[in-house]
Amino acid sequence: MANQNDAFTPVFYHRLKYFLTPQFDLYQNIAQQFVSKLVRPNLLDYGCGTGVGTLLLVQPGYQASYPRVRGIDCDPQAIAFAQSLAGHLISFYDDDWQTQPLAQKAMADYDLITCIEVVEHVADPDTLLKNFAARLIPTGVLIISTVNHNSQYRKNKAHVSKFRIADFRALLSKHFATIRITDYTLENDLADDSSVTPMVGICKRR
Repeated sequence: MANQNDAFTPVFYHRLKYFLTPQFDLYQNIAQQFVSKLVRPNLLDYGCGTGVGTLLLVQPGYQASYPRVRGIDCDPQAIAFAQSLAGHLISFYDDDWQTQPLAQKAMADYDLITCIEVVEHVADPDTLLKNFAARLIPTGVLIISTVNHNSQYRKNKAHVSKFRIADFRALLSKHFATIRITDYTLENDLADDSSVTPMVGICKRR
């Protein structure tokens, strides 16, 4: 008879990782497909929450003495937890780029900005995206995900901005020259009538 723990362990791991951050696999895919290919990059995770996803972006061999990974969230309690969790590796800031022309904290020119399932909570996404574009280096990349309103996801009153794929593409195209809309694997492009959620925009300035 097989050890019960043999069956329990993968289920426990699966549930634990999504308890920590529902976007666990997306963050891992970003780390593997983008961060691992960059040399000493400046990274920003906007809307980092408790910082678990941000921590997944930190690559092996990362030098804590050279703080190039930053997290921003407008929830000071989440930032306090994130700082206690990973403050030895990551710089966290309580800040908001939704309304300010440019935030004063975490200022840098970034190689990669991530914004994972945040933009649906933003009343003025244009200002946020304008700020992202302003803070990316010319070859920089924004990876931004949101709920696909074509899907059967449970509607949330906290979502003040709602996007279908065509809407999301049009919004991103106002601020970035190159746009791909994919699923969480970052490999499969989505057609405008797709119901896959979340949808992920991979955006480049040129």
